Amino acid sequence: MQVLWMLSERLSDETTVYMVETTAIYRSLNKMKDDLRTINIYADSRSVLMVLESFDENREIILRNKDLLQNISNVNLRWVKAHSGIEGNKMVDSLAKLGTEREEVDLFLPIPKSWVKNRINNETIKKWQSRWNSVDKSLHYMDFCQMFQQKIALVIFISTEF
Repeated sequence: MQVLWMLSERLSDETTVYMVETTAIYRSLNKMKDDLRTINIYADSRSVLMVLESFDENREIILRNKDLLQNISNVNLRWVKAHSGIEGNKMVDSLAKLGTEREEVDLFLPIPKSWVKNRINNETIKKWQSRWNSVDKSLHYMDFCQMFQQKIALVIFISTEF
């Protein structure tokens, strides 16, 4: 196997593995688009390869990849099993590790909605837990018991009316 091009970059912390894989394929396609040789791009992300074959995807980076794939006739996308000892995949993992060890971010990708939702949920839970921990729990317990007793009384009252 001959390596035609490689790159190691530091991406922002919010970047998902999915976006990293998608961007890596895009950067590879863009770099090799004018090369006349048959090019094989190996990826260990089935989800990315599957979405590149689907018709209903509208994310910008996927659309860019699809556009390049339509205009390059000599490229093959191939799936390889991750961490299985394949020489090229081991090299890519090493390059990825080098990128994560860099201080300065080289590439900022759009933050995915899923990351934002997850972050909001986590922060909300932290704030709620902090508030819960900071108040006297016996007050919460008493409020809960009073509510519970009122509901029991209401149920008994309703049931005795029949």
